[in-house]
Amino acid sequence: MPRMNILSTGEKDEFDTPPIFNSAQRKQFFETPPDLMQEINKLRKPANKIAFVMAYGYFSAGKRFFSPKRYHRSDIEYVSRKLGFSLDAFDPTLYPQRTAHYHQILILTLCGFKVWGHDTENFIYQEIRSMALSNLKPKLIFWRCVDLMIREKIQIPGYNRISDMILKVLQSRKEELTTIARSALTPDVEQLLNELFVQTETDHGQSQNSPYKLTTLKKLSQSSKPAKVNERESAYVVDGLMRNDVIKSDIHSTDTHGYSEAIFATTHMLGFSYAPRIKNLKKQSLYIFKSGQHVDKSNWHIKPDNYVNADLIIQNWDDILRLIATIKLKETSASDIFRRLNSYSRQNVLYKALKAFGQIVKSLFILRYIDDVQLRQDIEKQLNKVELSNRFTRAIAVGSPREFLHAEKEEQEIAESCNRLIKNSIICWNYLYLSQKLATAENDNNRQILLKAISTHSPMSWAHINLLGEYDFSDEKLKDSFGIKSPQMAA
Repeated sequence: MPRMNILSTGEKDEFDTPPIFNSAQRKQFFETPPDLMQEINKLRKPANKIAFVMAYGYFSAGKRFFSPKRYHRSDIEYVSRKLGFSLDAFDPTLYPQRTAHYHQILILTLCGFKVWGHDTENFIYQEIRSMALSNLKPKLIFWRCVDLMIREKIQIPGYNRISDMILKVLQSRKEELTTIARSALTPDVEQLLNELFVQTETDHGQSQNSPYKLTTLKKLSQSSKPAKVNERESAYVVDGLMRNDVIKSDIHSTDTHGYSEAIFATTHMLGFSYAPRIKNLKKQSLYIFKSGQHVDKSNWHIKPDNYVNADLIIQNWDDILRLIATIKLKETSASDIFRRLNSYSRQNVLYKALKAFGQIVKSLFILRYIDDVQLRQDIEKQLNKVELSNRFTRAIAVGSPREFLHAEKEEQEIAESCNRLIKNSIICWNYLYLSQKLATAENDNNRQILLKAISTHSPMSWAHINLLGEYDFSDEKLKDSFGIKSPQMAA
């Protein structure tokens, strides 16, 4: 069975190499407390004493044992001097495996860890199987296993041992799924699926390089070697618009990092009016059709910089419509499509055509943006609301406002959901409080003043909230102290 490459070569080497200490860390991890010195004094040979302290220090830092041949020379010299031995008292190549194993048992006992054996291996195997049933990626399974062993105080084996266990579980899971799929397929359906992997004949006949039928059905390349690109946020703008089933947006604004010419084209064809705030507007290129290249432009206050490639748009118009239909039907997200189109070493012809169409829409928008004061003000107001929302989010996330402290997607989603719940609770309370003030206004004049103030401000206000307190949802604390009625009671 071939070994699975879960980690890269560099990551594997780092996992199986002892940690590199600075002077302070070296002093911390190679400290010899009294119970450790008792075991050291029982050893006769200086080399064994040095090796024992080295293994103890590395285990304290990494919770696993490393090959003596990988011990760092600077650490060997430090421990040798600390124990009062010469620098050549320890030779890693002459450290017997049997002695090393005995030292590892002593260290595990001193640290309160379980030895890697049959019982612990079965425990980790069952955890891996549980994660495989959740379709987690092998690399995530690997690091979750490491975290689990540290948490349960189990000796962490080498990379190859963990990798082989994961491969065994995934291979078993693959066989289970294959059996389920075969039992559910009728002979006719199975034959149709098999035909997708039959090589098609080209004009020169069928060869080893002939594409499979499944390959020819794909509209986008499935290259596994994407080019390195600076991915903008623009594609996620379309994702947000398409996934919002509550509020239907007719105009949408973003900052510069959320715009691209391809997004201008996509939003236009999806029926959204896209109005970004573009930085350095004077440096943006304006486009005109080639039919106007001979027109006298001497009296034009704003002159175009380039020409639209109309032929490219016409040639790829059907593919552009297919792409937009795919996004509109939510078969695939826009971010996935644009990530694939951006992954080519040379720009895909479809992406070029989409950008060419977007250049038309962008040019019209820039001219309108320059001419329409109200549009500029509306865009600024909208983005100010977004900035206020961002400040609100940072205020709620006390302690770590700009980053997730969790590495796993599920935990990040929980943290984000909690943040959103707290924000919505504050906004809801603000609405209820303002509604109460409107309902109890002394006269129409006061009510109109309050309405005007509400209409020019945002309910996202948190200055009156103690964000450093505790969130207490007990029955006693849930009693209202402001006399705010619930919506049902108010009705």
